[in-house]
Amino acid sequence: FRVVCLLETNDDGAETVLVVLRDLSELKRTKELVGKLQLVEAECPYPTLQVTVEGKISQLNPAARKLLDTASGAMSVFSLMPDIRPEEVEECVNSGGSLTNETEIEGRVFQFTLLGMPKLGWAHVYGFDVSLFREIESRLKAAKVKAEVTTRMKSEFLANMSHEIRTPMNGILGMASFLIDSNLDEQQREFADTIHSSGESLLAIINDILDFSKLEAQRLHLENVEFELSRVVGDTMDLLARQKQTKGLEILSDVAIDVPDRLVGDPVRLRQILNNLIGNAIKFTSEGTVTIDVLGEKTTRSEGASPIWKIECSVTDTGVGMAPELQAQLFNPFSQGDASVTRRFGGTGLGLAICKRLVEMMDGDIVAISEPGYGSTFRFHVHLPTATEATA
Repeated sequence: FRVVCLLETNDDGAETVLVVLRDLSELKRTKELVGKLQLVEAECPYPTLQVTVEGKISQLNPAARKLLDTASGAMSVFSLMPDIRPEEVEECVNSGGSLTNETEIEGRVFQFTLLGMPKLGWAHVYGFDVSLFREIESRLKAAKVKAEVTTRMKSEFLANMSHEIRTPMNGILGMASFLIDSNLDEQQREFADTIHSSGESLLAIINDILDFSKLEAQRLHLENVEFELSRVVGDTMDLLARQKQTKGLEILSDVAIDVPDRLVGDPVRLRQILNNLIGNAIKFTSEGTVTIDVLGEKTTRSEGASPIWKIECSVTDTGVGMAPELQAQLFNPFSQGDASVTRRFGGTGLGLAICKRLVEMMDGDIVAISEPGYGSTFRFHVHLPTATEATA
């Protein structure tokens, strides 16, 4: 304790003694701590400094002194931390806040942190040489950019090869169709059917790979034309009629009466999404039904004079279903849940990833709801404007 005695004499000659006691324990502990810190700082290989509320350097360790000599005799914290302002230093000192800044000194990058000490009325600054970290970070960024460029070049190559790869396959399928329609005996027709079905499977795989490559290379663009929603749904079901007949499944579709039929968008890509989802439903369903439901909701948004509708499509099957842990990776590229799916049903694992990308390009989303043994429901929505007389 510090004791202060004051002696006062009144007008009548009486003396009064005023004794003031001040607890200095906390101040003593603080000074001891500061002394220890100063000892540590003296031996520290990193620059540490004490800075006044005005930003002037009041004390520094040997490492900081050497660095300041290198920095052409910098005398204030603003030379080491050029991006901070005097009022920020004052605020940190008074509030106990902190500031961080990086600066380059003689080809090396230093990161300085200023920490306010309100009880002492000054700030503590310490710095680290982060040159090696920044160099590694720069190399990693350069490697990432190089890898992205390489990946983009590969995707662009495949996207550019789209026509060259598809054309001969379409020729094979066309000739196989002509061969099937010619005068063949039963065995020859069976061979021709096998060629045609194998060609269709191969073309589907090629289409998936090329479409995904276009999406990766950002070379796939959506059309913006008028189309009839009911026709898109009907054409998709007609396209898959052979598959459903082979498996003896029943396919039902229901387009809500309040859904506008004439919309503006990309009917080819919308048909591709439906074809993939319905095709999967048929593939993974051995018996029962596949149901397609289409609902619509008018939004408050518009495109010109045309209101935008939220079109929601659901494809429900009574197939094998999926476990929850498999659903989490369902829309990842080259993912089919587990290896047994590929062995049993085939495919590239790109179909759903492509569907997700296409749906997102149409300002929508897609989800899957499934339970093992109880089938699956794939539900997606897109936003499309209605067709006006001007687009008709």
